[in-house]
Amino acid sequence: LILVPLANPDRADTLVTLAYGLAPRRAGRVLALAVASVEGEFPDPETGLIAYERCQEALRRALVASCRAQRPFEASVVMDGDVGRTIAKIAAERSPEVVLVGMSRLDAASQASRLLERLILNSEADLVVVEAPPSWGPKDLRRILVPVGGQTSHDPLRARLLGVLARESQHEVQITFLRVVAEEGERARALAKLHELALDLGRRPEDCEVVVSKDAPSAIVEAAQTADLIMIGLSAQAGRPLIGPFVERLAKEAGCPLIAIAHPA
Repeated sequence: LILVPLANPDRADTLVTLAYGLAPRRAGRVLALAVASVEGEFPDPETGLIAYERCQEALRRALVASCRAQRPFEASVVMDGDVGRTIAKIAAERSPEVVLVGMSRLDAASQASRLLERLILNSEADLVVVEAPPSWGPKDLRRILVPVGGQTSHDPLRARLLGVLARESQHEVQITFLRVVAEEGERARALAKLHELALDLGRRPEDCEVVVSKDAPSAIVEAAQTADLIMIGLSAQAGRPLIGPFVERLAKEAGCPLIAIAHPA
């Protein structure tokens, strides 16, 4: 099950399309979740109907995306004054494999980022965050940059996402795996590990790049200037913010959308 909370109608098509790409065609399911936000636990009928109507455009676009994908459509509408509480509650009740959310900006201090931390620390689900303008979609992708750290291993969810993005693009997509090392002497070993990772994903050694720099964040930001999308991993640990300074900087300075993946601690 892939859980897709919907708020902005302009995000519905992309999020639901990505979700169906992640869900196996025969056994996988996608649940679109709309929260009719109201003040108080039990609003009057007119207020409740107004809140319900605000959800309809996002659900309509999600339905169109499901029909286009030729997949069953399943949606829930919950009326609640606390959107974050509702998403966390549904995630706990339905036990999705992945929660897929869209955001305009990854900002550690924002309410949305606190919701992400709440989800990843109190759920068994993987978390995929699409940080992009509301109208963004993968059809124009040409180059995806995937920065990897020294301890990065094969991630099946990342592999599935890269495959979905490549299929949804109207162009041949170049995927570049980037590793930044501090010393020239580390280059050969780092490149060998990148080659192993690329082969696990069915990619070529030519898709790997190692950069020598004492300032890894700046090197990644610079490399991102020619990318259409960046895909990174987030570290989920109790007591530490999910959105750290580097991720905030990358989201602000990269100049392109970003997809972040987090696994339960």
